[in-house]
Amino acid sequence: MVRKNLILTMAIFASIAIFGMNSCGKDKKVKLKSAKDTISWVLGENMARGFKETGIDIDKDVLLAAMEHCLDGKEGVLADSTYNRVLNDINMMIFVSQRQRAEQAAAKAQEAEAEYFKQLKANDPDVCATESGLHYKVLKQGKGKKSFMGGRVRFHYKASYADGTVFDQTYGVRGPVVTVLNNVFPGLQEGLKMMNGGSHYIFYVPSELAFGAEGTTDVPPHTLLVYEIELFDVMD
Repeated sequence: MVRKNLILTMAIFASIAIFGMNSCGKDKKVKLKSAKDTISWVLGENMARGFKETGIDIDKDVLLAAMEHCLDGKEGVLADSTYNRVLNDINMMIFVSQRQRAEQAAAKAQEAEAEYFKQLKANDPDVCATESGLHYKVLKQGKGKKSFMGGRVRFHYKASYADGTVFDQTYGVRGPVVTVLNNVFPGLQEGLKMMNGGSHYIFYVPSELAFGAEGTTDVPPHTLLVYEIELFDVMD
């Protein structure tokens, strides 16, 4: 029976993806004198970070002994069937742990968003909300053609986080966006469909209507977004 290699995937690749190459607290006693030393340290550090991330209770002495045993080319002490069964159990523990953390992060984000919208509406009575949870404020109501799914729209925008930090915009950077309405994320689709050409709105978009649990390069997971949209034309 072939032994599975879950640990390699879980402890090295996953941990590097999660933590990158950031070092733990620097230890002045450690001296890395060669590329081989550096590679060995990075692999060891990231494996340790990967183990800690899983939340699985391990015995460090046994773990290190197993690694030394294997690296010395010695035969495993467990039968293949036992080895693979335990790896399957570990895989399930990791899955459950990841799901629990995801659920906790989502619940925390929902609580924060609920409080944000509560304060937003209390401080600005002009802010309205749709059934989906999209909040918006009309700065100017245009009289042009109404946006619709499948239609092309031309607009300026400014995108920011809830704290006001701008992470993307067209104002002063480039010309207005021209795109088919279907191509934008759900919260912006809903918002743009509310607008006539010539309108100027601010949209407060819950994370589930934006980039959700995945996020993007610029948007962390579970992030509420604020979009200021100035719609010039509905072109089709």
